[in-house]
Amino acid sequence: MHLFRTSAPPVPPAPQPMDERLAVVLAFERDPSNHIVVPDHIRHWHPLVFAAQQTLKKPVIDQREMPSTNSHRLDAAKMHNDSR
Repeated sequence: MHLFRTSAPPVPPAPQPMDERLAVVLAFERDPSNHIVVPDHIRHWHPLVFAAQQTLKKPVIDQREMPSTNSHRLDAAKMHNDSR
């Protein structure tokens, strides 16, 4: 005769109370009036977004095998002065 003891179902851990600061942030983010709406088609890109697009078309791959965006084309100060 063999007796097998079945294991008890796992008991989920009790939820921890949420930090008040996080609760405030989550409430803000969930409020539909705070959602950012991005159009499907954009006619005029911000100059930094456009520069990032151009830089990433032919990126320099760094030692981590990640595309590098370190470029003079993304220099915000230079772009600001060039636009004057």
